[in-house]
Amino acid sequence: DDRQGWFHTIEKNSIVYHVFRTIRGMLRVRYDYTLLGHVRVDLAKKNWTDKASRSDYATLMEKRRVAYHRRLVSLAKRIKTLGAQPIFVSQVFSAYYRDGGKITGLDEEIKYEGHIVNGVDVYHMFGILNETMMDACKASGGVCIDLASEIDFKPSDFYDYVHPNNQGTQKLADYFTRKLTPIF
Repeated sequence: DDRQGWFHTIEKNSIVYHVFRTIRGMLRVRYDYTLLGHVRVDLAKKNWTDKASRSDYATLMEKRRVAYHRRLVSLAKRIKTLGAQPIFVSQVFSAYYRDGGKITGLDEEIKYEGHIVNGVDVYHMFGILNETMMDACKASGGVCIDLASEIDFKPSDFYDYVHPNNQGTQKLADYFTRKLTPIF
């Protein structure tokens, strides 16, 4: 269809369309995705639960997991073509924390691709992505650092939903010093 080809050309080449998409994305983050942004959040005042709201994580995450693995392997290959060594670091998020063997998560509705999850669910979903990352790392011969399973963060370690505060940053600095000093 000529119209689709024409629109695709504009999508790829138009600065006006690029500005539109950028502004649209900024508005979506501001108004649709309340868990993003640099707004201080007192996580201690949030409600927490140790109950998951679902259990179908493998099904829920399969499409994203496969695409994520493919992108990670591709990225590792590109890094190696530059003569560098890829370093993979698993991720954590403030929507949950571990205390011994117990998982506690935000008792809030979090939207994920049309589904509602809570913080305990996010823990399990991140677990799938982190496992995928470690698999891609091993397959690529990269340096694999499984931060998510080796260090425990508490809500008091975060400034907002995503970013660590000074205390959390110090935990990261100490951890990376221990992990990376022998490598470099």
